[in-house]
Amino acid sequence: EFLRMHSFLFKRFRVDCHWYVLAFLAKNFVVALVPVLLGVSLQICTLAAITLATLCLSCRLAPWRIKVANDLDTFLGAVFLMVLISGALLVERDDGKTLGIFAVVIMIVGIVGILNMVVLSVYLRFLRRGKPYQFFICHHKVAAGNLARLLKIHLLEHKKVHRNVFVDSDDLRDLNALFTYIKDDLETLIVLCTKDVLQRPWCLGEVTTAFLNKVKMVRVTVPDFTPLDDVAIIAVGQTRSTNDIRLLAEHGMSVAMVQDA
Repeated sequence: EFLRMHSFLFKRFRVDCHWYVLAFLAKNFVVALVPVLLGVSLQICTLAAITLATLCLSCRLAPWRIKVANDLDTFLGAVFLMVLISGALLVERDDGKTLGIFAVVIMIVGIVGILNMVVLSVYLRFLRRGKPYQFFICHHKVAAGNLARLLKIHLLEHKKVHRNVFVDSDDLRDLNALFTYIKDDLETLIVLCTKDVLQRPWCLGEVTTAFLNKVKMVRVTVPDFTPLDDVAIIAVGQTRSTNDIRLLAEHGMSVAMVQDA
């Protein structure tokens, strides 16, 4: 009941960044208090420091549930910071020199930060040799837990496997970040197709995340697996429990996305 009543506070953010609402509200509260501070210099310095801190936090975490919201938040924060710095350079007061020095320092920090992001982006896009996990084994623990373990052992012994193989019981540290591993750190998703693998919400979420982010998928079928036909796929949204649908929705996945995957 508490979560339902207060969901408007944190449902806009990713599950693993639900706490970001505290930083968001704290920023708005402090910004509202800035006009009561004495002196233009102190006001501008405070606004610049708050904006720069939240801009760095937003770039590092990408806390909003929708990518467009993250991009817009970063863009608006950067524009506001540039306008603020430009205005600080034009202030004509006794302490204008001090304020100008502060503005130049903030500008330098911003430029260095942008260069670091460019270098990091180039490295991640062109220079990094593959992603951290070469394979991710999606499986239903009850039916295929031992098979997943055996498959991981054999993959790690193969001469063409040079990076890690993800099995949640070994490598998962934060359940809320499970789909992030697939989206950002994975080359190939291996789906162990047992009888009930597509009845598990986490397995559905893993397959859907891989599909949406164009991650290569390989299917390993066992004898008791029955592929879904068109009727079964359409019925996915009707047969799932409310908790399953809510779990997927919290990670930005709709029933239509699951059906497409």
